[in-house]
Amino acid sequence: MQSKNMNHSIKMCGPSITQHEKNIILKMMDDGWDSYQYVEEFEERFAKWHDRRFCLMTPCCTHAIHLGLIALGINIGDEVIVPETTWTGSVAPITYTGARPVFCDVEKDNWCLSSDTINTQITSKTKAVIAVDIYGFMPDYMKLEKLCAENNIVIIEDAAEALGSSLRGIRAGKFGLFSVHSFHRTKTITTGEGGALLTDDENFYKRCKFLRDHGRSAEQPYLILEATTKYMPSNLMGAMACAQLDRINELISIKQAIRDRYLSNFEGQDFDFTLTSDNTNFVNGCWATTLVIENEAFNSSSTIKNLAFKGIPLRPFFRPLSSMPAYTNYKNKSNNSNSDWLFKKGITLPSHYELDNNTIDYISDHLLKEIVS
Repeated sequence: MQSKNMNHSIKMCGPSITQHEKNIILKMMDDGWDSYQYVEEFEERFAKWHDRRFCLMTPCCTHAIHLGLIALGINIGDEVIVPETTWTGSVAPITYTGARPVFCDVEKDNWCLSSDTINTQITSKTKAVIAVDIYGFMPDYMKLEKLCAENNIVIIEDAAEALGSSLRGIRAGKFGLFSVHSFHRTKTITTGEGGALLTDDENFYKRCKFLRDHGRSAEQPYLILEATTKYMPSNLMGAMACAQLDRINELISIKQAIRDRYLSNFEGQDFDFTLTSDNTNFVNGCWATTLVIENEAFNSSSTIKNLAFKGIPLRPFFRPLSSMPAYTNYKNKSNNSNSDWLFKKGITLPSHYELDNNTIDYISDHLLKEIVS
């Protein structure tokens, strides 16, 4: 690995926008304001790509989760099990309903919930588990499904970070009563903001669709049957989503190539690490290449500060949510040692589509010097 000095700024993340996206957006701008043509096209195609029956696009992934929770009837007095290691968007919608998020530790090797970690948190109030495919990794859904079925608990898959990941040949976004994806500006495909809910349950889909648009009557659209949210996307978002979906295989391949370059730079080093990699049962979509250094002396916060002086932006691993002011009232007495350890040892590496091999080598070179120093 021979890296050259950088003469340009390194971007942490961001979209890949080509003339193809611009052409479709311009077409929509000319004749697409009076319909949801592109939204409906995207929903049909995105559901098919996941081998799902139904898809509903939303303004963001957080709204998709909230929409699903409302449709499930999650309410005051209910509990929903969630991982400590995730972004607030996975958990905040639970509090909107008045239910209680129950935080649970994750596994050290794949950073996700497991049937072992959630088993002790199940009570008579538990109505659902939100399993997050963190950094593209996926929990063992087969074991989760068995445990949840035995306890009459709904599984919700948060696949916001896992577009392109698959477990035993099944794509992320196919698991649970419903699953969600994110199209935030940092994600593998983007609409600036945006999200989607996927399901195979027709009645659940119809309920979500009704709740998504002010609780309108299907027969009389200006007759409101229930006072509900409005989580409708714009046709402009739909057009962008369709254009990005046209390139989905290309975009996932670029993300995986970025991961592969980092991995080749770290292999053979004299320290143990975990990176967003694959195995015989699992393929990672590599939304954002993330590295956990299993070195006792390594400290992610100091590394992030030191490499910032070299013009290298790094992000910390997700901080355990119950340690933050917004969620201290929900903190429980369970052991969250893995989540705490991952936060101290993990960093997310620049994964912008524009990264070339020389830039990745430059990042890797300086990071390796920091780790072994």
